[in-house]
Amino acid sequence: MTSLKNIDVHALNFRQTIEGMPLVFNATAAGDIRANIQFDASGPEPGQYHLCIDHGNCSFHKGPAKDPALTIRTPSDVWLKINSGELSGLDALVQGLYTVDGDANLLAQMQELFKRPENFTVEASGQHPAGPLPLSGMAWMTILFASWTWLFFLYDLLPLDYRITFAPPTIVILFVVIYRLIFNRPLWTEIASLAFFVALGILSSFMEVDLVIKWGSTIALLFMGLMWLGSMVPPFKLPLTAEYSKWRYVQGLWRNSMFLQPNMAICLVWGWQFVISAALAIVGKTVISLFLPLLGVRLLTLIPAFVFTSVYQKGAAIRRFTDIDKTLRSMQVWAYIGLALAVVMLIVIFAGLTSA
Repeated sequence: MTSLKNIDVHALNFRQTIEGMPLVFNATAAGDIRANIQFDASGPEPGQYHLCIDHGNCSFHKGPAKDPALTIRTPSDVWLKINSGELSGLDALVQGLYTVDGDANLLAQMQELFKRPENFTVEASGQHPAGPLPLSGMAWMTILFASWTWLFFLYDLLPLDYRITFAPPTIVILFVVIYRLIFNRPLWTEIASLAFFVALGILSSFMEVDLVIKWGSTIALLFMGLMWLGSMVPPFKLPLTAEYSKWRYVQGLWRNSMFLQPNMAICLVWGWQFVISAALAIVGKTVISLFLPLLGVRLLTLIPAFVFTSVYQKGAAIRRFTDIDKTLRSMQVWAYIGLALAVVMLIVIFAGLTSA
């Protein structure tokens, strides 16, 4: 889902620059080094971060390190120039543009420890979810999305017996979950989808027919909105699209903000698309004369969502954020608002069904 080809180092802010250093970490050069390197940034992008090197592994962390072997105190813009090659790290140190405390030998090794190779890429070839089927993560996501699309179109465009409506997507998702259980473990989105199809099918057998014929697609839209927006907030660690698109990249990138931010933006747009579409469906099914016009509007809302997804992911590698943490928090706030609206609409629908 996210394109990170040809990452532009000039587009990275200070936090992302430090966060990206483990991606170019030279484990061979590190040997058995165990050390924490702390960065105290001042200037345009103040912040405190550290890298933990432990026997061939390197990880990024926010905040101060415990017993740092090396502390680098630098204005953020100075370090960005060093990283991009505009400024020599040694010259900048001699000129007092930044200061260091701690292991001087470790400082001298940093250029070798974090030397970006000429053929550097964050993409991983031939990597896909476990199992004999050579399907990419995005192919599995397409299967999941197609199962839900079946429900949306059959409900409102071609109403059929609910058993015909529920059976195909339920069987498909059941296969996906069983396959995952055999070869690894199913994603929560797949388990939730299967649970939804089964639960709504069972409920339709005991409740009024309105649950299926009138409100089924609306409830499905809201549930999809809950999944897309819910994946952006705790306890989930990766947005929905990231769970599937991560297989395109090296594992060191899976928790990186360069990867998380565009996936969160895409999940936010699609989550709100489902919530807005559900709100239009509620109005259209309450005021029958507006049903067909609003159905057309609902279908049209898919266009900007698809366009945004295509355009936004292409610019992911060159997009710059001064404060990436603030950006991520802001998107989570909008996710919570969308989640609250979806829950309210579900309560309204079920309250109306039980009182009818």
